[in-house]
Amino acid sequence: MMIEALPVDGGAGTGVVVLGFEALPPQATDRARAVRAGRASSDVRVRSEARMDISKKVGAGAPGEWMGMQTSPLTPLRRKGLMEDFKHPDLALVLRYFFMADTLRDLLIQRAARLQERPALTAPGWGTLSYAQLRNRAEGVALGILAHEPEGPQCSSTGTAWDWAAELAVAASGLLWDAVGQTVPPEMLGGAGFNDEAGRGPYHHREQVVQTATPFTANLTHGELMTRLRRLNIQLGWDHATTIQLPLAQLGEAPVRAALWSALYAGGHAVLTGPTEASGGFLRWKKAAPAWDPQPFLGFWQP
Repeated sequence: MMIEALPVDGGAGTGVVVLGFEALPPQATDRARAVRAGRASSDVRVRSEARMDISKKVGAGAPGEWMGMQTSPLTPLRRKGLMEDFKHPDLALVLRYFFMADTLRDLLIQRAARLQERPALTAPGWGTLSYAQLRNRAEGVALGILAHEPEGPQCSSTGTAWDWAAELAVAASGLLWDAVGQTVPPEMLGGAGFNDEAGRGPYHHREQVVQTATPFTANLTHGELMTRLRRLNIQLGWDHATTIQLPLAQLGEAPVRAALWSALYAGGHAVLTGPTEASGGFLRWKKAAPAWDPQPFLGFWQP
């Protein structure tokens, strides 16, 4: 396992922020084997030892908690002049997802990494998806889109939860979303074009492309939308415990789209309901969610 941790040198001493845990990628496993076998170069060995030192010191910690350290695992890196190399390939993603996401792509990935199995979306025909499952569904659509080198704004208007997955996919791909844009082909929405391996490389390349200045709509960038989501979240007071019911029939309308993004930002649970579910239906056993009020979201997408 790899501990996603951010080394921090501050006035109060040296420490790390533990952000999460995930399986080691194959290249990291190969590197570790080379170090153990004594085949690695001096630089690779020093970097590996720094990672292991971090892991040993924070291994007992839970994601998000601060842990003090008496000595810094970065010291050997500084002595060999390897700090820049270490920061870019090894900590760039950690820095990017540290506490605050800067782009809509970051938001999707960060929420899935941190909330994992917490409920993210309930929709007719889908049941309840966890945050990890929602990310997988959105990225499956993104792979299908990017496999065909799309041009111009994209949109989806099936009237199903696939429209939300498509909007997430377009955002994560750094493409424009527009209600009158090109329609995402149905085969990419769970069909033969879903999770197209030909789109995997282009999707991962977008990690370096999608920035705060990347436009998502004709008038708003990722950074501007993230700022609006932060402000709106303060106003709404939503958090991980929030469940919000939203009318599936209005999924393509601006207020519902803004509410879905707000629920994602808060780490809450969005429930898309049809007429039956909204009046009781399969949700009657759950604690009643607040009635849908579009008022706070009316101006969200305006320039």
